[in-house]
Amino acid sequence: MATSSTTIPSELGVGGAYLSPGGATGEPWLSDLLSELQGAANAGSRVAPPQWQKVAADGAANTATAETFFYRAPVAMLLLAAHLVFDAAVTADDTNNAVVTIRRRDSAGANAAVVKAFTTNIAGGDFVAFAPKALGSLSNTSIPAGSVLTVEISKDGSGVQLPIGRLVLDAEPVL
Repeated sequence: MATSSTTIPSELGVGGAYLSPGGATGEPWLSDLLSELQGAANAGSRVAPPQWQKVAADGAANTATAETFFYRAPVAMLLLAAHLVFDAAVTADDTNNAVVTIRRRDSAGANAAVVKAFTTNIAGGDFVAFAPKALGSLSNTSIPAGSVLTVEISKDGSGVQLPIGRLVLDAEPVL
């Protein structure tokens, strides 16, 4: 397609070229503007994904992890999926297990809403070392800018000893 431009009459007080239906003019200000707009549109896509690192293996099967902050949303986001991966295998058990709970809280740290509570039971299945496991459907997936995410690990029965691992949430910015 051919590129064409037209000049705005100076009597309108805005002399210079503008876009015609045929395409861009090649004017430097237009290139700068388009770059700036593209950068703004892509800014949210460069946001690091929410992640939590479990830095130490549990000392005992009944060792719990209190609710802990792990992420502040710099922009409004939509959570799409959650994956948990451990450095060693974890055997599922319906009686002695762990419950990993992800919560969203507002910027004041209040109004907790459960995003996902995942139990290491038979229904959830075993964890294979170094294999990310999808945690299934999520709730409360709209994360306003400034909101925080927390994680907590509680134990049922005698519990289960959890190894070092990482929780990763797939998210996209809401533009």
